Amino acid sequence: AWYIPYNGVVTQAMAADILDVSVMTINNWVNTGLLKTIKQKGVPSLVTLYDLKRMRKRVLEQRRRRL
Repeated sequence: AWYIPYNGVVTQAMAADILDVSVMTINNWVNTGLLKTIKQKGVPSLVTLYDLKRMRKRVLEQRRRRL
C-alpha cells in the first residue's frame, strides 16, 4: 500500500505500481505525451493524481477489451 502525499503527486515508480504496469511503460507514456509529469530540480519526475486517474481509466478499458 502506498501513502499518497497531501500535495497530490506521486513518483513514476509509485504510478507504475498503482496502475500495475512497468516503470518503462510509464516512461514511454511520458515520452509520447500520454502522461504529463512535473519536473523539479533534485527530485524524480512526479505524476499528478489527476493524470494518474485519467490513465487508470484508459488502462482498465484496454484490459476489458482483451477479455
